[in-house]
Amino acid sequence: MATTKKKATGILMKRSTGDYIFDTINVIIMLLLCLVTLYPMYFVICASFTKNTYLVAHPGAVFYPVGFTVGSYKLAFSHPLLLSGYKNILIVLAVSLPINIALTLFCGYFLASKNVLLKKPVLFIIMFTMFFSGGMIPGWLNIRSLGLYNSLWALILPGAMSVYNSIICRTAIEAVPDSLQESAYIDGANDLVIVFRIILPLIMPTIAVLLLYYGVGHWNAWFNASIYLQDNEKLPIQNVLRAVLIANSNILNAAAAENDQVNEFAESIKYAAIVRDQALLRNLHTAADEINTMIFEGSGGADAMLEAAERKIYALRQGRNVGGLQPISMVIQRVYANLSEAASSGGGIPGLAPACRIWIRRFSV
Repeated sequence: MATTKKKATGILMKRSTGDYIFDTINVIIMLLLCLVTLYPMYFVICASFTKNTYLVAHPGAVFYPVGFTVGSYKLAFSHPLLLSGYKNILIVLAVSLPINIALTLFCGYFLASKNVLLKKPVLFIIMFTMFFSGGMIPGWLNIRSLGLYNSLWALILPGAMSVYNSIICRTAIEAVPDSLQESAYIDGANDLVIVFRIILPLIMPTIAVLLLYYGVGHWNAWFNASIYLQDNEKLPIQNVLRAVLIANSNILNAAAAENDQVNEFAESIKYAAIVRDQALLRNLHTAADEINTMIFEGSGGADAMLEAAERKIYALRQGRNVGGLQPISMVIQRVYANLSEAASSGGGIPGLAPACRIWIRRFSV
């Protein structure tokens, strides 16, 4: 099977079955990638309109809103800091992005220029700040000494220019032909005219990329706001959402901790029961061995052996250790022997009356 396809040049090309199979596989793979990429956003949208009880009871994929509700949005927008957070981040972006692009463009033009006085020392200083910084505490002291503490300017001015983005801008400016700048100089243009009338229109794709870099950086920068801003009304949306997530996480962790304690106690009881059962079986095995030994040795009559076996089994049922069990008569004889030895030696027995000592001596004769 072969068909033809007309190219822009008017030349007809044959398409084989393998070409169709290859295109079909590519389309399927791209559709799967689109599905994997877009489904998380679709899930967030569907979950935001779904009842919370359903989400708790049925964790997992959601393909459509179940129990459509806008209560989540009402609760979100009722947060006192949500609207102020959006307002603050929009102010930061609107003010900082023009400053970022202007400073980056000027720095890139300086780095790309030839025959500039002290270019190498200035380049070294700029590159040095790319790898080393003053640290968090000196930076905080600097912001406070400049009067920027607890102000949105503390989120704008410290990151007004990125060295990495300036190097990207320099690379783009170096790609502009020098003949254009030389012609502009001949026509009487100065550096500002060259930058804004010649350089800037030619590197607009790079400027768009830099705007994206700076915008995403400001949008995700929550740490500076947490150390430079004191009033909650001045916090950007990132810090507000972070506070909400931490609060929800603490609630979930508290509930999970209680469940973990219950589960841990249940697991401990289970393992303790296993240990107790194994110990009881081991003691039962020891008692059985002792009973078998008495039977094979034939020590005593059947009644005596039966009584000893009953004592051992009874001790196991009472939870006592069967090791070292002796008949009560043997215990009495041993105690009596010790008392007789102490009385015959003439030593005093603490706590024993003299009459009792005399009785022991007479009884031992």
